[in-house]
Amino acid sequence: MSEKLSTNRTIPLLLLLAFAVLLLRLPYTSVQFWTIDEAGFAAVANKLSDGHSLYREACDNKPPFVFHFYAAVFSLFGRGNMTAVHLATLLFVFLGLWFFYRLSREIFRGKIAAISLIAYAFYLVASSPADTFASNTEIYMMPMVIAGVYFCLAGLRIITGWHWVAAGFFFGMAAWIKQTGILFCLAVPVAALVDAYPLERSSVIRAIRRCVLGFLGFCAISLFWMVLMWKEGIFHEFLDMVILYNTKVQVASIPAWLSIQMASYTILAHFKSHFGAIIIAFVGFGLLVHTVIDGWKAGVKQPVTNVSVRSAIILFSWLAISIAAVSIGGRFYGYYMYVLAPILAALIAVAFDYFYRRQPIHSSLTRYALTILLIIGCALPLLSIHRNYLGQAKTAIIKIENKYDPSLSGWIGIPTLTVSKYVEENTDPNDQIFVWGYQPCIYVLSGRNFASRYFSVALQTGFVWGTLQQMSGWASEFNINHPAMKAGTFKPSDSAQWIYPGSQELLLKELRTNPPELFIDGNVAGEWPFGDKFPIAAFPVFETFLTGHYRLEKTVTGYRVYRSLKSQRQAPELVAALLKVP
Repeated sequence: MSEKLSTNRTIPLLLLLAFAVLLLRLPYTSVQFWTIDEAGFAAVANKLSDGHSLYREACDNKPPFVFHFYAAVFSLFGRGNMTAVHLATLLFVFLGLWFFYRLSREIFRGKIAAISLIAYAFYLVASSPADTFASNTEIYMMPMVIAGVYFCLAGLRIITGWHWVAAGFFFGMAAWIKQTGILFCLAVPVAALVDAYPLERSSVIRAIRRCVLGFLGFCAISLFWMVLMWKEGIFHEFLDMVILYNTKVQVASIPAWLSIQMASYTILAHFKSHFGAIIIAFVGFGLLVHTVIDGWKAGVKQPVTNVSVRSAIILFSWLAISIAAVSIGGRFYGYYMYVLAPILAALIAVAFDYFYRRQPIHSSLTRYALTILLIIGCALPLLSIHRNYLGQAKTAIIKIENKYDPSLSGWIGIPTLTVSKYVEENTDPNDQIFVWGYQPCIYVLSGRNFASRYFSVALQTGFVWGTLQQMSGWASEFNINHPAMKAGTFKPSDSAQWIYPGSQELLLKELRTNPPELFIDGNVAGEWPFGDKFPIAAFPVFETFLTGHYRLEKTVTGYRVYRSLKSQRQAPELVAALLKVP
């Protein structure tokens, strides 16, 4: 391994970067929802904190960690308290920063380890707020992946077995946070086999032993989650929603995944704010490949960079796995790219390592120039981004009386806020509601639980992220000229093939068994992401249920609010009229 950087010199840098990251992320913690995913997690977590079962009574297609984390925060700091969630998420941000610091010291020498740490801290704060500051699964998975890679590299240097168990444990934890995290488990056999080359009996046995230890670590954390679900009796529901449904979604998204236009646009759109850093990372990637070729083909003792050959191969594998994790499913959202941040930071350090080493001793001026260039290259887009997005956050503050302070992010519009306020004022705290569409934020903002296990009708309508975006044209960057949209003939039956088998019957059964006080038709033009593409009239079984058990009470900013015929509450307008009678 390369020369390590003195702990006494890097700890102050680590603390300084952690403090800078804290200062730059704090202004964004008071925003209610950065993404619609956060709203879905919060809606499910509210039901969990009320004692309901995950997947059976409140479900989404993610592994259990994120829901239990949200629910734990809500139990401590209040239902739907997203500020507390964003603040608690900072613990994972700092955990990732700590493990990346340890990883940098394993790979790089001296100043280069510091550069990689600076680059990683830059990525933690220098992107669009929705991609960087949202408490999505990616931000929880990333420190687990970094920890797993670190323990793999440390396991090559220190001849003990617990490093490999720890690597398998953290990679396993990544898989229980986000499904694609399981791909990173491949890093264990890659690292073990790299160290076994050239293959001999003893080295192969050592590699197999390390893989077994990593598998034991993976099994340990997996056993914990499986026992937890088995005790609650929800293992079958977990398999149905997280495994079977997600498999169907990935198949549904293949056309979008193969769309070069969609992939290239979204990747470029996400990284446009740090174009220079990406270019440097590409240079680092080239040097990494050169190191591997030189070290393995020519047997050069001192390759192009100070990164060892086996470290270079592990970094190369890490990059490949990260790209695969981002690409699966064909939905190239910006926060998916977040998992690329640590490996890109490492590649930037590889590039600077090469340039620093290639400069003659007397050209210290050149080295200082490169250092200043790095600082300016990071600082300018960082300042620009925070200036622009802090301004946007201020102008996007939407207040309906004082109870919706702090602000809500821009994608939650006035119609959604208004109907949420109406629901809260015209239902009791224990009442349950149901929203036809995909607006989980209504449940959280109104403080009311959803009546079924489903908080949306995505499964019942065939709404699939990555395919509908091509059809609906809700954003021009995702509109790949789908024929139905081009001809203006899109109808719900176009996505009928993606309706999840049995989901309509199950939702209808649960609504009949546990009828909500209010049924809200969210098929509203301009309300992201469903818009008006899936009117309830296109699904006769649900329309029959609605007309037979509910009456239209009021239309609130486009949302049609229906009240149960068995309700004891009167419509607000009728109550007001009765009060005026002399």
